[in-house]
Amino acid sequence: MVSGLTRAFETFAAQRAWNDPDVYWISLTTLINWVGNVILPVYAAAQVALGALRIGMFSYIHPTSSWMRHFLAAGLCLMVSGFLRLAEFFVIHGTAGVR
Repeated sequence: MVSGLTRAFETFAAQRAWNDPDVYWISLTTLINWVGNVILPVYAAAQVALGALRIGMFSYIHPTSSWMRHFLAAGLCLMVSGFLRLAEFFVIHGTAGVR
């Protein structure tokens, strides 16, 4: 985990020179890309797997388990990821609003 975090910080820091005025903007867009493209979809996949386990195997152990919350969390993660991607699309293409 330390190696992965070190590589992530290296990615954030190594994209621009230290005196570039856009270094904060680039780090913010990189953070949004990581959250929207990597962290949220992986968490959604883990929640789907947990929901499937709750329905299948754990239903024999705990008959009143709340399996639906895992699928709801996965759907919300994918929805937030999609909204972040949509906002990123509008920012990159520079649309100035609805005409």
